[in-house]
Amino acid sequence: MAMKVLIVGGTRFIGAHVVKRLHDTGAQITAFHRGASANPILPKIDHVLDPAAQYPITAFPAELRRDWDIVIHMVAMGAADAEAAALTFAGRTKRLVLISSCDVYRTYGRLMKTEPGPPDAAPLREDAPLRSVLYPYRGMEAQLGAYAHDYDKILAERAVRDTPGLEWTILRLPKVYGPEDNDDLSTVYGFAAVPEWRWTHGHVENVAAATPLSSTPGKSGWSLVASMS
Repeated sequence: MAMKVLIVGGTRFIGAHVVKRLHDTGAQITAFHRGASANPILPKIDHVLDPAAQYPITAFPAELRRDWDIVIHMVAMGAADAEAAALTFAGRTKRLVLISSCDVYRTYGRLMKTEPGPPDAAPLREDAPLRSVLYPYRGMEAQLGAYAHDYDKILAERAVRDTPGLEWTILRLPKVYGPEDNDDLSTVYGFAAVPEWRWTHGHVENVAAATPLSSTPGKSGWSLVASMS
């Protein structure tokens, strides 16, 4: 029997590649989104469209509140939307996969000079210390969008982790590059002039491959998906 997968988001850069990879395995996929993106790489899947499915997604239509093998949340930005998904699908899914970010780590706060001290020793492990200063992009709404005010993947992770009766996996992604976005790695963040700079990154196809693997049965936990160069 085909695995039933709900993807929240899933039509843009990383999400579309995750959908494609899952589709190739024979999964039966439903994507919940606004319908604002018609990504040409998306295979034929089911779509549930709702203009209200924008940051933060704090409610799910009745047709989605049913049993799933896996729910993958691509676009949970903070506490409110992560908690809404966790409470909705606890007891309804075998596993919730939350897409998080390497910006949860303390070394990111130190790199951005929002926290004192030198960066932690690399490479980081999944259990490396987290930031103590929350809302890393608050004040940058004009550049990033209104979501930046309440964005914090630490709070999103906490909401998922603390929900009773929910099996979960959290994937902390690096800067992702590949076709359709940052394809020329040398230009990401404008650091082409600093070729010796070492940073965490991941190709979108590798990230897409890791996401279904994280959904297999097992103990709830975190995974850090990255490479270094």
